Amino acid sequence: MYLTSSIKAPKLDVFALGSPLIDITVNVDESQLSSFGIAKGEQLFVDEDVAKAALQRVDALDKRVGVGGCVRNAIQGLSLFGERAAFFSTVGSDEHGELIRRNLQANHIQERLFVKQSMTGVCLVLVTPDGERSMVTFGGDDSEVGVTALPTKDIDNAKLLYTSGYMCNDPNRFRLFSHCVTTAHRVGTAIAFDLADPKVVAEHKSRIQTFIDKGMIDVLFGNVLEIEELFGKDYLTNPSLSQQKVPIIVVKLGAKGALIITKNGTYKVAAPHCDEVVDTTGAGDMFAAGFIHGLLQGYPIEICGEIGSLLAGDVIGHMGVELSDDILRQTGQLLSSHGMMSSPEPLDRNTWIDDVRAKYFADQHHRSPHRPARIQIAGIKSEAEARMLLASGVDVIGFPLALPVHKADTTEAGAADIIEGQQASENALLITYLDNSETVHSLARKLSTKNIQLHGDISVTEIEKLKAQDESYFVIKSLVVHPDDNMADLERMIAEYGDCVDAFIIDTYDPQTGACGATGKTQDWEISRKLVELSPKPIILAGGLNPDNVYGAIMMVKPAAVDVHTGVESDDGDKDPELVRRFVEEAKRGFGEG
Repeated sequence: MYLTSSIKAPKLDVFALGSPLIDITVNVDESQLSSFGIAKGEQLFVDEDVAKAALQRVDALDKRVGVGGCVRNAIQGLSLFGERAAFFSTVGSDEHGELIRRNLQANHIQERLFVKQSMTGVCLVLVTPDGERSMVTFGGDDSEVGVTALPTKDIDNAKLLYTSGYMCNDPNRFRLFSHCVTTAHRVGTAIAFDLADPKVVAEHKSRIQTFIDKGMIDVLFGNVLEIEELFGKDYLTNPSLSQQKVPIIVVKLGAKGALIITKNGTYKVAAPHCDEVVDTTGAGDMFAAGFIHGLLQGYPIEICGEIGSLLAGDVIGHMGVELSDDILRQTGQLLSSHGMMSSPEPLDRNTWIDDVRAKYFADQHHRSPHRPARIQIAGIKSEAEARMLLASGVDVIGFPLALPVHKADTTEAGAADIIEGQQASENALLITYLDNSETVHSLARKLSTKNIQLHGDISVTEIEKLKAQDESYFVIKSLVVHPDDNMADLERMIAEYGDCVDAFIIDTYDPQTGACGATGKTQDWEISRKLVELSPKPIILAGGLNPDNVYGAIMMVKPAAVDVHTGVESDDGDKDPELVRRFVEEAKRGFGEG
């Protein structure tokens, strides 16, 4: 089970993140297409001014205006089957933005739109007599929206997140993408990703590969050019390149059908049937819609592919992204031919997630919300330092902010940049003395982390309010050992906070400075051991730990995890790689033996 396991009736099947576009489709001959300076079948990404000029050139031609964008197209297909979907994106405060809003509402898609001042994205689709489409695309400007605008509750409650490679094209859009994917991965929501375009893959291959390497992509869609760009032309003869990290890969082969590569084998999907190709716009999107619908319904993987092929074959027989009125009947007939029901009883979120992971997502690890990571190091100053720590085997990197005594090692903006640069939302920990739930929540959102360590005098009520803001927060509360025996107070705190936090951290009070952390002082480990025995929640041990004493501390106290700040720093206050290496080595030795 995952972090939202208490939710029995999820409101969403799919949370979609994309860039909706106003599709303006025109028929052109070969010479007209050539005058745009674009190769047949190419997609050219342009800025707002170039897009406006291109639109003016087709102003006198017959145009069909519709709402497009690959993610929006796919969830329109999903909504037709009754799948519950929400869509987040940005739109302009213009008539095109309002058109997108009405379109989502008309298709029963829950809209989560952020209205900006710039122009809504637009795609000029140039269709030649052979049905081939070439596109001039302005994706929009997302510089006005931050990650705090994202509806993270939707991600937590959805079965699946669906997004695309187009989110990598713009730095601000990529920030939204990164936050959504890391959030979904953390709470166990399945993640489906469409590569979108060979040029996108070529330009952003390292970014995409990083998410794949971290096991954050569960279902990968791509046409053969996109897959070859990512994995190489020999992807079929070297399946380890793909199967090792991505459980399900769907290779769309156009008129030749598709391949589905899973740990259980490779499946060939027959070519889509179409009497006459009118417009290939949206074929890949509808294939993804049909496939995801089948996956959500629990159909065998080869049936998912057949539904995708059915929808792809149907949409290319129409101008624009439109399906036949009887597509549901056709789907029912397909399922009936395999002896399957068209409307099985839908599974709740966590049952579906457990089921699909058991079938296809082998050996994927999602951290338990009830056990802290073993080794955390606090006081990160730079992206290089964070990279070194994570590469050394450190599980969690902590950022002390809003401190009453010590000077922070970096700013809030600096911490957010470090976390984003390392794509370390899952590994990052906010450490703060703030005592107001709204303020803590705001700061955690700014850092894109769900891990929060609270010092100071924050009340149980405020922690409960914080948890109500986001049920997936992993909250740690400090237990500060004083030199003048405050054991009675510590026992009271364990009893008082035990039901509302996920873990405790034991640290040492410095009477000279009044600091309750990063003091470099050890406490009485006999007291620490008693607290571990008393606590109903895991205990993290901190306070004066270093490479020379961490092994002994673990053996005596038996904590669930250890934390160090100053104990691995050189004289200049920077983390020393050799001290870090030794600390991690000794801590792992202690946990291995203790």
